[in-house]
Amino acid sequence: EAHLANHYSTTHNELVFGKLLVTDENEISFVNSATSVACEVTDPNIFDRRQLLRDFKEMFERIWPPVSDEFVHELLRQSVEERATRHHEKPKRLICVGKDERVFGAVVLLPKRGGAVKGLLLRNTNDRETVRRMLDGALEMVTHLGGRKLYFLHPIVDAETILLLKSHGFQAEGLLLAPYVPGQDVAVMSKFV
Repeated sequence: EAHLANHYSTTHNELVFGKLLVTDENEISFVNSATSVACEVTDPNIFDRRQLLRDFKEMFERIWPPVSDEFVHELLRQSVEERATRHHEKPKRLICVGKDERVFGAVVLLPKRGGAVKGLLLRNTNDRETVRRMLDGALEMVTHLGGRKLYFLHPIVDAETILLLKSHGFQAEGLLLAPYVPGQDVAVMSKFV
């Protein structure tokens, strides 16, 4: 399904093979359009925690299936409150863009072994400059953490985000068939830092 270049080190790639074991796939609806809100990269700690949780869950559910409050809370806790610093400690980080006490976009960074960093891109804005700022912040954080490569697994039904990633220099490395949710295929988009 994918050939991930230099994924585990500068000399080791990863090949991804997959096989669907069931054929009764769920109906995956199209992604709701985002609004055009211009935002700045903002420290996630300045937002009211309850509002951050609500905004984060809303953005998550815009492209992924419904998630529990516990999942969202734990992901935010690990990426905002825990402050591991070295890549091998897998320090999760959160890059936010916001305006008027609301979060309109976020990238959760999840370091993997060998220097690759998986990103989870969530957004409720389609303002290209805002998305660019968010991606620039994520790439800067990957470099700061000692990572070599930032990659996203993003649902192909959200073509708008795939195009935004491509316009920011991310390359398509593969297509994974329903890796998390039946019927929801994802593109692997990556960029070396």
